Parts: sequence; structure tokens; C-alpha cells
Amino acid sequence: MSRMSSVAEKRNDRTERYDRGRKFNAYQTIESLQEYVLVSTDDYLVEHFRRDGDQWLYSKAQGLDATLALPSMSCELPLREIYYQVDLTA
Repeated sequence: MSRMSSVAEKRNDRTERYDRGRKFNAYQTIESLQEYVLVSTDDYLVEHFRRDGDQWLYSKAQGLDATLALPSMSCELPLREIYYQVDLTA
């Protein structure tokens, strides 16, 4: 686990506090980790935390037409693909 550069996890109301708190604090101690991504199960929303020196920068991509940029992997992911065959309107 010490050589990972990105972590992506699904987030819901039940796990949100833990995901943003203790778990994220633990992940920040992994020197190789550059990005932490939380994928919402309640909305078409992906939150992105990116390491910038000693700070973590926050951004979000919201809506099926949005795109998530992952600089550590040199890629971009459309939310439409992340949420492929997921209907959150029900």
C-alpha cells in the first residue's frame, strides 16, 4: 500500500464522516499518495483531493456531463462513464 498514487472510494451518508476524517487523515501519511477521490452514491458527484506539497487541494465534478481530471494518472474520466448504468433518480 505504500506505493499507491491514487485511491477512489464510494461515499454514502453512512460512511461520509469516516471517509473525510480518520481514513483521509491516515491516507495523508502515505507519501506516494497524490489523489483521493470520493464517488457519491447519492448524487452524480465526484470529489477530488490532490496533494500539492504539504496541502491538499479540493475540487469536484458534478453532473453527468462533468469530467474528473486525475493528474497523477494523466487521464480524465467523464462522470457519465463512472456512473454508467447507475440511475440515482429512483
